[in-house]
Amino acid sequence: MRLYRIHGNLSPQAPIGEKWNYNARRLLNLPSGDIPVTGYISQIMTWRSDNLKQLYKYIEKVSGRKWIETVCSNWNLSEYVLYGVFVEEVLKVSGHYFDSECICHEYWFNQQMSDMDLENFFQRTPKEHIAVMISAKSGIEVQQYENFVKKFQKIG
Repeated sequence: MRLYRIHGNLSPQAPIGEKWNYNARRLLNLPSGDIPVTGYISQIMTWRSDNLKQLYKYIEKVSGRKWIETVCSNWNLSEYVLYGVFVEEVLKVSGHYFDSECICHEYWFNQQMSDMDLENFFQRTPKEHIAVMISAKSGIEVQQYENFVKKFQKIG
């Protein structure tokens, strides 16, 4: 199963990314890692349920508490980073292969796009991408881009 991974590049938000990595490693009782840190954050993530169950048990073993209590008592934690570090460094990539290709065209900005901007956004979607994502933070109503999504589905 595919596991999105970019070695040495967690995210454009490096300071928070470093905190996510630090806290994941601390929860897993692993030594601090290299900087820049490896990234596991993208859209359309695939995880194995058997690995996730192993992660829960591992956190409980390391912390001596229920996994949910341990995870929820931590600030600056990314579930994507926690799972990725666990799979790569504890399980040694059990049932996954690494893939650094993004498969989703993304818009993360906090500003709205005009209809023309939306049309350009959808036209710039690489052919190998299987999805698009427009952040709710952009304030763009779904109805504004619904027809672009339908058109994208027909082309894809």
